[in-house]
Amino acid sequence: MEQRPKLELEINKPTHIKLLFDEPIVGESQYGKYYLFACSNGNDVEYSFFAPDVVFEKLRGHGKGTEAIITKL
Repeated sequence: MEQRPKLELEINKPTHIKLLFDEPIVGESQYGKYYLFACSNGNDVEYSFFAPDVVFEKLRGHGKGTEAIITKL
């Protein structure tokens, strides 16, 4: 299985994403609960995006093909 690179957001730079699956992978690690989305950001590269709780709540219920702009503050 090929691993996707991690999507790293830059502070105050809006990043366009498009979800590749209907649901994120939800799990728990030593750092607590995580929400892992597979997405692309306008190019042909697929990324893994570990969404913080607030972003997960906004994307929750949206499925494959949903597009969003995310800005890390």
